[in-house]
Amino acid sequence: RGTPLLVAFVTPGCGDCDALLRRVGALHGGARVVALSEGGDVAGAEPDAADAQGRGGGAVQRALGVTGFPSLLAIDGRGRLVAAFDGLPSAAAVQGAVRRAVAA
Repeated sequence: RGTPLLVAFVTPGCGDCDALLRRVGALHGGARVVALSEGGDVAGAEPDAADAQGRGGGAVQRALGVTGFPSLLAIDGRGRLVAAFDGLPSAAAVQGAVRRAVAA
């Protein structure tokens, strides 16, 4: 059994992306947080390497079907997607996603 995971997809110059990073950074719910930035540097995020097939976007973003920013995926310890958000989710929604990921 692995560690529950939150994957945040962000992009530079996106106010909602910055808010999402602050929101997930404040969590203490037992899930690991990984933030990936497409298209440039964002404080607190790792770069999502360019898509190798030249289709635009980041490789992880494309592989997981993320089409907008910010986006957040919650994955349980077995690797199952338990929640997905397009846009900025409320703090309560993020906490709920963490609870589902940890409980599974």
